[in-house]
Amino acid sequence: MWWVGCYAAGGAAAWYHRPLRRVLEAHRAVAVALAAPVAALAVADMARAGASGYDAFFRPSTPALSVAVAGALWALATAVPAAAGRSRALLAALADRSLGVYLVHPLVLLGAGRLVQSGALPLAFHGPLWVTAPTLALLVVAVLAGSLAAVEALLTLPGGAPLVGERRRRPPGATAAAPGRLPAGPTATLDRAST
Repeated sequence: MWWVGCYAAGGAAAWYHRPLRRVLEAHRAVAVALAAPVAALAVADMARAGASGYDAFFRPSTPALSVAVAGALWALATAVPAAAGRSRALLAALADRSLGVYLVHPLVLLGAGRLVQSGALPLAFHGPLWVTAPTLALLVVAVLAGSLAAVEALLTLPGGAPLVGERRRRPPGATAAAPGRLPAGPTATLDRAST
């Protein structure tokens, strides 16, 4: 039931996008610094409860963790100057693919988990945190990279864009929007707010 809070927080952030962006720009360091203790408390809550895997989503600390991490990432994204065209384009592309990564990552995680459980890789999942942390960090990076690769592959398929939450792409050779016209799509509000 607690996971509903994550969706409610996302809906509220979308509804109050501009004022929330101004707050995050003004208090960027606080938003980023706040994520660390919230994450530590959430992970401690999950560990104390013995939650693992999908059980973790049903903990009351999950919405707080999700909001803190999303707020920190959004605050960091506001630090990218408008003149940094490539960085902003990369952030926009990642933002546009985030729903697809969210939808695909359980399958990639399942495959990575099976590979780890097979013992084919010399990874440590048992022992103190200093022993298991590198393995977990590697697993997170691998799952995110694999999920992003899967989303890119799905986007190349006919009809693949809606499967990962994207709008249909322009066919090759189609003309772009008129100069000065803002793009439509998930990041269009980000671009409008910065102009």
